[in-house]
Amino acid sequence: MAMTPEEFGDLLEPILRKTFFETYDSLPEQYNKFMRVENSKKRTETDWRGAGLGMWNEHDTTVEYEDYAAGDTIEYTHTTFSKGIIIPFELAEDDQYNVIGPRGQGTRATQELSKGAKYRVEVDAASILNDGFTVDGYDGEPLFDDDHPNIKGGGTQDNLLTRELSEQGLREGRLLMRGQENEVGLKINAVGKRLIVPPDLEYTALKLTESDHVPGGDLNDKNVIARMIDSVVVLDHLDDEDAWFLQDPNLHQLLFLWRVKPEMFRDKDIDRFHFKFTGRMRFSYGYSDWRGMVGSTGAVSAD
Repeated sequence: MAMTPEEFGDLLEPILRKTFFETYDSLPEQYNKFMRVENSKKRTETDWRGAGLGMWNEHDTTVEYEDYAAGDTIEYTHTTFSKGIIIPFELAEDDQYNVIGPRGQGTRATQELSKGAKYRVEVDAASILNDGFTVDGYDGEPLFDDDHPNIKGGGTQDNLLTRELSEQGLREGRLLMRGQENEVGLKINAVGKRLIVPPDLEYTALKLTESDHVPGGDLNDKNVIARMIDSVVVLDHLDDEDAWFLQDPNLHQLLFLWRVKPEMFRDKDIDRFHFKFTGRMRFSYGYSDWRGMVGSTGAVSAD
């Protein structure tokens, strides 16, 4: 539906002292602080997982031969997002305050469309973590789980904690990540150096990672945890105020794939004398490996 001059009549007469139109600052980009952002050239991108070879055994009389093992396929199919606004010529022409846009040039319209696109990206990216305890992934388990199956050799692995954010919780989280193995049971170089938290835990996270001494302690003990965590990322779109996450920046496979970055179009509907402003973008997101991540629900375990 197009806007009408009657709805915005106050903007058509030079009687207002000041106008306010969504002048709030937008949140800064956050999705690129915890995801690998890449460009795509296809409708669907596909990642494939397989298992390599295990540890060598002592040689007896013959060489033991071992096969690779095929694993999971992860597909990223891009989704198109769009939004538009229709502005009558008369409303754009008679706007005395440039709130709608100077003579239909659409500065305001494109700014507002851009805000909505940016918000969509942040919400979808954060959903990987928000859904990480409940929604099954490529291996049939959620991103954070205590029962990730190995492709080869049997057994399962664990990257799930039920600890509040504390010095002890961070220690346990880093140890849990340190114990991660590949698909055949060989330990990998997984180190939890990035801490991801919701705004509710920002103060706790900074106190734990930036204090020179152990927070809340009476002794002059050095804060070792502060030397182990390289960065803290605060995500405004995390839903659970208690959940927190550890990430290996070099190992994790949380992916955001751009097929078409936000683009804006302007057109004229001559039959109706309307300006049309439209935005469009395509992307997909997800993860191709749970390794390099540890998630905690924030609840204190019973032990």
